[in-house]
Amino acid sequence: MRTGKLMVSGITCAGWARELQSALKSLNGVNDARVTAGSGEAEVVFDEKQTTLDDLKIAIMQQGFTFCASYYSLTN
Repeated sequence: MRTGKLMVSGITCAGWARELQSALKSLNGVNDARVTAGSGEAEVVFDEKQTTLDDLKIAIMQQGFTFCASYYSLTN
């Protein structure tokens, strides 16, 4: 499993953060997703064999937000 920390612009309220969080969690291979409106950060725990960074980017853009940057950290 990987934890991806993604910077997203356009999340201006908690409702939109929940909407994006739900969309990310609905992807195959995503174990967890947490989105914070104030910082514009989405932290996603996912299985790289089932979900790619491109899949996450597409889900973000389909919700009307802009993907800005990402970085990864390994989890056990």
